[in-house]
Amino acid sequence: MWAAARRLPTGFLALALAVGMNTSCTDKPTHPPAMTVPAAPPPAPCAADATLVDEIARAAFAYFLRETDPCTGLTRDHLRAPWCSSAACGFALSAMAYGAERGWIARADALQRVQQTLATFQNPALQRAGLFPHFLTMDGQPVREGETGISTIDSALLLMGALTAGEYFGGAIQAQAQAMLSNANWRAFLSPDHAAPLVSMLWAPAKPGALAGPGALVKCLWSDYTDETFLINVLACGAPNPAHRLPGAAFYAWTRPHVEYPPGNRFIRSYPNTLFTYVFAHLWLDVRHFGVDAHGVDWWSNSCRAAYANRQFCLAHQDRLHTFSTNRWGVSPCYDGDSYLVPQPLPNGLGHDWDINGTVAPYAAGMTLLFMPEYALAALREMRTIVLDGVPLWCAPEKGGYGFWDSFNMDSQPPRVTQTIVGIDQGPLLMACANYRDQFFWRLLRSNEMVRSAFAAFEFHQ
Repeated sequence: MWAAARRLPTGFLALALAVGMNTSCTDKPTHPPAMTVPAAPPPAPCAADATLVDEIARAAFAYFLRETDPCTGLTRDHLRAPWCSSAACGFALSAMAYGAERGWIARADALQRVQQTLATFQNPALQRAGLFPHFLTMDGQPVREGETGISTIDSALLLMGALTAGEYFGGAIQAQAQAMLSNANWRAFLSPDHAAPLVSMLWAPAKPGALAGPGALVKCLWSDYTDETFLINVLACGAPNPAHRLPGAAFYAWTRPHVEYPPGNRFIRSYPNTLFTYVFAHLWLDVRHFGVDAHGVDWWSNSCRAAYANRQFCLAHQDRLHTFSTNRWGVSPCYDGDSYLVPQPLPNGLGHDWDINGTVAPYAAGMTLLFMPEYALAALREMRTIVLDGVPLWCAPEKGGYGFWDSFNMDSQPPRVTQTIVGIDQGPLLMACANYRDQFFWRLLRSNEMVRSAFAAFEFHQ
């Protein structure tokens, strides 16, 4: 069996498969004003803010430098893991582009790393219908225990990284990325039980790790709004190969439940209502640039309001959970000691809180640099000063660290910093810093043909 500290499957699949104790907060929330969504991107950061986000981004970048296998180009899922995840590799590909742009790695070295990663994923034994497993061994073999199937969301995150690297480096890298995107057959992962074009979360082999053998799509579908569903639809509906492409109607096949939290702050919620489910698509895509969808939904504003609600949830419960405060907030999946939490604050699809125990993940507040930088910067500054039970939350790269450890909890006995690093937490933190600083990833992909085709299929308009 995998170690107890094994990271659970990404996103809704974790929600569908996870079991555990439910720590519920039922305090009546306070009711601050609703968020005022910014009409334009924030101005360029001042020198102090630029220095702060550069230090955070460069520390996160160090994870992808040091925890990527030099032979296979595969990135470790988290520090405690002897395996990689396809999603972490997707973030590593994106990180290499930014690192080369900032001079944190020589362009030739970054290019070589990207080439190695893409070459490993070209192995037919690691694919099914052009998509990839959630986990691989660090030497590039399918895992035989735990979740061994083909994950549509982890494949999407890998493909977004390939798309980014191709757009930045061009040439042979772009050709390889284009081949991967063309080979991804999203139609093969459509649920056969639904007339609507809904993608399954996972193809599970009958024999663990036997990706070429028989198997079946799981019943868990991307049938609810989340930024993961959004990203899958962008890749599937903008797919270069028409035979593999989904119709633009797929973007409107999933549910869009409206909620209000706090009063006056209305948004379409994801089922778990955990923070990353409103962020991942925005790491790569300047959704605001494309306008609103055919139903008039402004997905940029939606994520702004959801991020604000996440912070307000923490503030509303700070009398019971003392970790939470004005600058200590951010509820999103992370490790808490040896346990992997998938916290789901109200208002969510469950109807009650789940895994809310005071654990705060610094990357969560960091991701909101995209939406509400004034709150995010204040939180990141305070979190860099936190020391619990003698352990600093921040460990600089020159001391062997990667910046923020994954989480902290002042309500545990004793209070603790969880000293691990997760690839799919470091990647979003780095990318949010990059977009806040100079819109690097947004600028890179705004004019990408596949991205533009997807938003045209969705009938976005200004």
